[in-house]
Amino acid sequence: MRNTLTACFFSVCLAHPLMASGLLVTSSIDDPEVTSPLNTPPLLCGDISHKNEYDYFRAYLHYKLAVGQSIKQAENSASNAVLSHQKARLQTCNTNAKAVTDGVGDGVSDGNGNIVINVP
Repeated sequence: MRNTLTACFFSVCLAHPLMASGLLVTSSIDDPEVTSPLNTPPLLCGDISHKNEYDYFRAYLHYKLAVGQSIKQAENSASNAVLSHQKARLQTCNTNAKAVTDGVGDGVSDGNGNIVINVP
């Protein structure tokens, strides 16, 4: 059951402007609920991007320059690191999470089937 809230001035009652716009929903028992027309659905873990060129570029430079791997080794290690970071993001539902990786880009296991997470 919906009630219409009114504002009365000098015996003239008008419907509440939020009620007319559909943003104010009331009932006889509950307090009024104001909803935003700008509601966005929450981010789901499955919506996290599976391809991240920045992660690959950064990991490639790390393994090529800092670790000193050959071009082919650095490419493979960077690909492994991107997959590990993606697994970390899906594990935590956090788009900023990164996996702790070993010397070839594989995620370090925590012993419980998950990987060790680094959240900046």
